Amino acid sequence: MRTMDAGVRRMGLLARWMGVLACATLASGEKSVRIHGHDVAVNAEVVQLQSASAHADAGQLLNWLRSMPARPDQVYVVHGDLSASDALRGRIEHDLGWRALVPEHGSTWPC
Repeated sequence: MRTMDAGVRRMGLLARWMGVLACATLASGEKSVRIHGHDVAVNAEVVQLQSASAHADAGQLLNWLRSMPARPDQVYVVHGDLSASDALRGRIEHDLGWRALVPEHGSTWPC
């Protein structure tokens, strides 16, 4: 059992390391990233936020969105449980008048 636990910990460390590498690759402006052995094109503008907290509440996120220099065409809410994500989507649409969407799990965009 001890060997299995050590292996699981090593896999967790590897996963965290791979996540760091993928984030660094995206943040550096690379046009593709390797996921599960396949090169996937990055068809998005990638912006690295230096001041955003991982623990921002809905009000803080709305204030951050308001501070954007230009209104985005579409906001995708992709973090949090479904009910919280949908509540934030509703506030973005109501408070800001912006198009917002909580994508279905596994969906790809544009459709």
